[in-house]
Formats: sequence, C-alpha cells, structure tokens
Amino acid sequence: MTNEEIIEQFNLAGRKASYHYADDSCREWGLARKREEEALAIFDAHPELQEEMREVALGFLWSLNRWRPKA
Repeated sequence: MTNEEIIEQFNLAGRKASYHYADDSCREWGLARKREEEALAIFDAHPELQEEMREVALGFLWSLNRWRPKA
C-alpha cells in the first residue's frame, strides 16, 4: 500500500466518524467512535506519516490531538 493510500484510508475513516458525530441526536455516535478508532489505528500503525495525518485531521469534527496529543 502506498503512502497516499494510507493517508486516504485515514481520511476516509476520519470523515466517516465526523459524519456520524454530526448527528445531533447522538444516536450515531457509537458508529462515529468505531470509525474514530479505525482512524486512530491507522495513525498508530504509521508513525512516518503522522505529520501528514495531523494536517488531514484538521478538517475532522473530532480532535485527533485529544487522543494523540503532539509531544
């Protein structure tokens, strides 16, 4: 898998989490958390791409820095 594909997987999981978090009724937040965990797993598995992923995550409705604060 290329770096671009890894970044795209992270972006897709993060955007899906954001979509579910946007549900004001909170009924979809369980789905959001699953997608958020998926994005975090991708982030953790690729330390060499974390700076790029942090830039991508700025567009999410959830905070990557909350779970993975920058040292």
